[in-house]
Amino acid sequence: MRRQWFRSRIYRKFKGVPNVLTYSRVVISPVVLYLYLSPVLAKVFPATQITWYRGAAALLVLVAIATEFLDGKLARRYRRFGWETPYGRNLDPFADKMLGFCALGAFLAHAGIDWYLMWFTPPAIFLIVYSSITTQMRKKNAIVAPNDDAKLKTFFLMTAKGVAFVGFWVTHLLEMPTLDEYVIYFVSMLVGVAAVFAIPALRKYEDGAKLLGQPAQ
Repeated sequence: MRRQWFRSRIYRKFKGVPNVLTYSRVVISPVVLYLYLSPVLAKVFPATQITWYRGAAALLVLVAIATEFLDGKLARRYRRFGWETPYGRNLDPFADKMLGFCALGAFLAHAGIDWYLMWFTPPAIFLIVYSSITTQMRKKNAIVAPNDDAKLKTFFLMTAKGVAFVGFWVTHLLEMPTLDEYVIYFVSMLVGVAAVFAIPALRKYEDGAKLLGQPAQ
């Protein structure tokens, strides 16, 4: 009994951990964008420094992906100790969007305007619209928990971010920039798959909102 009381006090003391993890994404996101924009905007930039910048960006994106997975999981697991809060539920999608937009900006800054945009742009735009709709639904408490399709959508988007930034770093490290084309192609495919899962995920959210008596948008 005493041990349970002690554990409860410890858990309650660290109830801010999920929000700290979420805030880390807010901090990481603009740093990643800066690390990719700096070499593009600078007229002269040492190759060794680009390697360090891309390596740092890849590491930060992997950390951000880990926090994206952990913050919600920890909050739900230790809900009874006050780890899940309305503030955290609102902060999490904001941090996700910030990471998504900054990662997209860094990706486009590196990949440039090319053929891949023909099949990268439509699913990317759809995912942005999906994100806006689900944000509004969350504000109205029309989403109780993510459904399986939404989880798969998130998984493929996480994978796309990791593949993009780790891939760009590795190709530069190996001095094989021609491989960037394959990284871009694979990332575009992952974004497309994420968009496919977002379609039934959104439909399920809208059906759930109707059952709760809430407007979908």
